[in-house]
Amino acid sequence: MEGFIGPLRSAVRHLRSERPETRGQKVGCVGFCMGGGLSALLACEEPELSGAAIYYGNAPAAEKIARISCPVIAFYGAKDQRVNAGIPGFEQAMRKEGKSFEYHMYDGAGHSFFNDDAPSYDAGASRDSFARLLMFFSKALTG
Repeated sequence: MEGFIGPLRSAVRHLRSERPETRGQKVGCVGFCMGGGLSALLACEEPELSGAAIYYGNAPAAEKIARISCPVIAFYGAKDQRVNAGIPGFEQAMRKEGKSFEYHMYDGAGHSFFNDDAPSYDAGASRDSFARLLMFFSKALTG
């Protein structure tokens, strides 16, 4: 996973300085599954990131959390026990470091609940999380 961080940081810099549509603007990230874990890691490694959203991704290592400088929101399915095992430690470390962290757990939903091509798709969890995601980025990326 660490090998992806360099290219992701380059993408943030590219968006902030090279793309005319986004030059000088705030940048956020969102990821699903492995991408959710990468979104969490990018929040730890990229100080110019203005917001990070995690969909059922693994939590970053506790020792990296102190470096997070942006708000983080996360969405999990209650049936996803493997990923969810890391949530209590992640939440505790974020709170201990005074970081902005909000997460939502969807009863009845499993891993990959946002993937509308998968049997695990959960329309209610997907709709609610998407509305929350848009509100989160509206706050994190403006002003």
